[in-house]
Parts: sequence; structure tokens; C-alpha cells
Amino acid sequence: MALFMELSMKAKMPILVLGTQKFPPSKVKEAMKVVIDAGNCHTGCAYIYQNENEVGEVIQEKIQEKVVKQEGLFIGFQCGKNLFPKDDKGHNLISKVTFLDAWKVMEELVDEGLVKALGISNLNHFQIERILNKPGLKYKPGLKYKPVNNEAECHPYLTQEKLIQYCHSNGITIIAYSPLGSPDRPWAKPEGPSLLEDSQA
Repeated sequence: MALFMELSMKAKMPILVLGTQKFPPSKVKEAMKVVIDAGNCHTGCAYIYQNENEVGEVIQEKIQEKVVKQEGLFIGFQCGKNLFPKDDKGHNLISKVTFLDAWKVMEELVDEGLVKALGISNLNHFQIERILNKPGLKYKPGLKYKPVNNEAECHPYLTQEKLIQYCHSNGITIIAYSPLGSPDRPWAKPEGPSLLEDSQA
């Protein structure tokens, strides 16, 4: 049975999440089936992981088997550059779009009922403030939906205490990724300490 926390937009998010970044398509289906069957319905995925088809297939399968209902799923999806508008050749117009323009697009997804809540990933408190203090257009408010969650690397070697305190003071929860200090993070140094081998941690 999954444990939940209630987000500021009233969506309920299971505390444990299966991140699918390191799963090749051939393995992600097996992992997804295990966690859904065990009652954990929170999955983190992204277009750049290149396994979203397999994730979707398992979700559909488990809904059809009545193991889980669609409204009982919490799927975190990192959209990245694929939300940016494209030119006539299909290239992202990143230079033409600001960070806050992208946030506006995501707010529209909430209005359309396509997502339950908006979150952010790897943002520091200065970047979060840019969202929270988003300027409005004439006669319109600025921020329509604030982020409910910030996904950030967090473990005994990187406790993120100030970031966590700032987020909590603004009603933003934290999802800790690499809680065991995963050694294959791109920025981890080969000579750096290994949390799993550190008896003092």
C-alpha cells in the first residue's frame, strides 16, 4: 500500500517513485509491472529516456487488468525541450522562448485537464523565485499555478537543506533523486566517495 502526501494543488502523490531513467526499454516493463502490482503507482519518466512507449504499454495493461485505475496513477513527466515551439523544419525555437513562456504552456495543460499538477526539476531558489514572481500581462495575474514539487538530487553528501527549507516555506514538496548517491550521475567524479560503501554515512 502506497503512502501519500497531499500537494498544494490537492493532488495526492505517492511518496515512493520509480524513476525510469536508467532502465532500457527491454527492462522498464518488468520493473513497472512489479511496482504497480506492489501498490506503488508513482512513476517518473521523460521523453529523453526513450522508453516512454514501454511505460505507457504497462500502464494500459495494468488499467485493463483492473490492477489500478487511471485516476490512481501519478506519472511525473519531464517535458524538457519538446514543449517549445518549432520552426517549419521542426527545430526547437529555444532562443525565441523564455523560461516563463514554457511555464505558461504547462499552465495551459492544467486548464485542459491533461495534467494534475505542475512540478519542476533541478531548480535553485533563484529560479523558483522567477516562477513565483512571474509578471502578469495587462489586466491579468501573473502566476496561475505555482509548482507543487521540485525534484532535486538529495542524499547525505548533498543534503540540500537550504533548498528544502525554501521550497517548504513556499508550499513546494521535494522529490529526492539519487538518494543513495548513484555513482553514475554525470557530474559524479570517479574518485568521489561512494555512499553505499561509506560506513559513516
